[in-house]
Amino acid sequence: MFRVCAALAAALLVPGIAPAQELKPKFGNIDGVYYTDVAENREACRQAIKNKIALCRQNTSFVSNTEDRKYPGCLPLFRRQAGACADHFRSEAHKCQGSGSARIADFTGFACTVTATVVEEGEEPEGNEPERGTGSREPAQRDRDPAARLSPKCAGMGKGAKCWQELANKPGCYFFEHFYRRLPEAHTWSGACKGGVAAGRGTLRGTSRGAVGQTGAMVRGKRQGKWLARGSAGLVSERSYSDGREHGRWVIRESGGLVHEFLYVRGKLHGKAVTRSPDGSMFEFNYLDDKRHGRYLSRTGRGYVTEGRYANDKKHGTWVYRGPGGKCYSRRYDRGARVPGSHRKC
Repeated sequence: MFRVCAALAAALLVPGIAPAQELKPKFGNIDGVYYTDVAENREACRQAIKNKIALCRQNTSFVSNTEDRKYPGCLPLFRRQAGACADHFRSEAHKCQGSGSARIADFTGFACTVTATVVEEGEEPEGNEPERGTGSREPAQRDRDPAARLSPKCAGMGKGAKCWQELANKPGCYFFEHFYRRLPEAHTWSGACKGGVAAGRGTLRGTSRGAVGQTGAMVRGKRQGKWLARGSAGLVSERSYSDGREHGRWVIRESGGLVHEFLYVRGKLHGKAVTRSPDGSMFEFNYLDDKRHGRYLSRTGRGYVTEGRYANDKKHGTWVYRGPGGKCYSRRYDRGARVPGSHRKC
């Protein structure tokens, strides 16, 4: 449900050229910090968060200019990952306010997977033709059926599978689903098909009534970069992908005025998520690896405020509820269960 950057294909594994390698920017991944008792180190913890964010923002290139010139397609990817890295450490900052042991989690989202060439959007690298006359029958088989190498196919797969979905208007041409929803509908693609997979820019659309149409770039059959989606009910969403997975900031706007903003890192919700409504209501969550974790805050247009925390997707610790006229009470939760007798007036 969120937005992000322009389409750049920096992470591709292309058949027929040198084996892929995963490259990192100059500082690699950014390590976290561990405190045996954060209450004794709160100022140091806050400063560490600032330092980590500054390091994230600098981690947008390789160690040498030579590598920057050799793999230019990685640099936009590193810049997007640097933003996700900074958001990650901002979401960890609440741990500096606690007591007892605390671990500021590492950010491990820096990577650019390349072959001999970093391929730009919708393009094939030079010299990508399979070798012929080598005595091996596999390249010839691929030429006859390019989609044969794609596995698994979505047909018959369960919900949530990572698989390749065949296009209804282009039999034998596929696109990658990072999370298969098993919806009773087919899909069409207005763009090109190369080597058995969707390629370049186009619109991906479900064939059922009211289906969302998504416009953006496919690289080797996988969504890449910024996409814009529109539904029949007036819903508009700005999305961002990396190698077929949700990655970066998403923004969803509903026809009634609700706006949802999320941050994804490698296909998982990670960082702050906010929903705002026209009446002034606001709901703010924090996520860690697809689970609610950290501060929660909500304000309604009628003047009600709720503050609390989640731990591993469950309410935990003290939650405070405030209402109009100075009304205020609190409750405590232990891993999602309300603590008996913990109801208190503020």
